[in-house]
This record gives sequence, structure tokens and C-alpha cells, in this order.
Amino acid sequence: MNKRGLGILILGVFLLTMLSGGGGITASAAAPSAEMYAVGNGKIGLFHNNLTVDEAKELIIGTYGGKFSEAKEPAGEGTTASVINAFFDKSNDKQLSIKITLDNEGKIYQIAAYSPEFKTVKGLHVGSTWAEIRSAYPQAKVTVEGIIGFLAEDRVTCKLSTKASPNWQNIKTGQENPPEDLKIVSLFTY
Repeated sequence: MNKRGLGILILGVFLLTMLSGGGGITASAAAPSAEMYAVGNGKIGLFHNNLTVDEAKELIIGTYGGKFSEAKEPAGEGTTASVINAFFDKSNDKQLSIKITLDNEGKIYQIAAYSPEFKTVKGLHVGSTWAEIRSAYPQAKVTVEGIIGFLAEDRVTCKLSTKASPNWQNIKTGQENPPEDLKIVSLFTY
């Protein structure tokens, strides 16, 4: 048998195995890509601004194998926004959590990650400290009470936990030197 014939035979056996339900690779068995957990440039994982609610739900269920709940929540300044809270398992051992805020047209305009598996290009994640933030982004400072601004090109912001540092409960706008032990509780992008 020549090489072409052998290749066709191997492909045929593989296809028969796949079609009969035996062996093969399933979506849940596939290794997650780094892109699925990357944060930056208007994206958290595979979620990005301007996705529709249906596209976001398809990613949650189909790609990440998760579940979601929808709600109306305060979006600040007395307004409410539609919100999707998504929970899904990574290798069935750690629950991942994101929150997607939708605009009036049902498209994503803000995404927040609450799980440490989601990381910026510079390695920051939920649980990273102020010291790590300043090392990665030397110009970082508090831009809104309790919120730190990152580099514009990353389009990522984080919220710090003030509970970890009882002597410094109220982070003030413009503060450049919060306690180094303050930790990120969420990463978000617009």
C-alpha cells in the first residue's frame, strides 16, 4: 500500500471511530487555550464588547461549558443595566466567575472577572497585590474610590479590596501609595 492509500485508510478509521461515538476528542476534553483566560484590549477571555447577549450565552454554555443567570442590577447613578452572571468550571475543579453588563441594545459594554484564572498580559489577576500592580504598571493610581487605572493600551481596570487593610478603609481618588497588601477583587474592561 502506498503512502496516500495508508493516509486515506487512517483517516477513514479515525472518522468511523468519531462517528460511532468511540474515542476521539470532545469539547470538554480539549485543553483550554490561553486566549480563553486572557484579559486586555476590551476582552476578558473570549468575551468582548459589542457581543450580543445571545453570542455571550453561546460562549458561556457552548465554549466554556457553564451556566448563567440574568438580572437587572444598579449600574450607578440611579440607573439599572441588564447583567449576566456566568459561572463555569475549568476542568471541573475550579469555578470561574464573570459578570457581563449590557447596554440598551443588548450588547456587552463592560465585562468583569472575579476568578484568578483570568490574567492580564502582565500576569495580574484576582488576588494580585498593589505591590504587583505597581511593578507591572508603575504609573497606576486610584482613579475612582477603590478603583485603580491601568495602562490605556491594555484597557483594563481593577477594583481593590479595602477589607484586607483595616487601617486604610477608604481609598481616595489620586492616591498613589495604597498599602502594598491590598488585593485585586475584580478585573474589568469596557
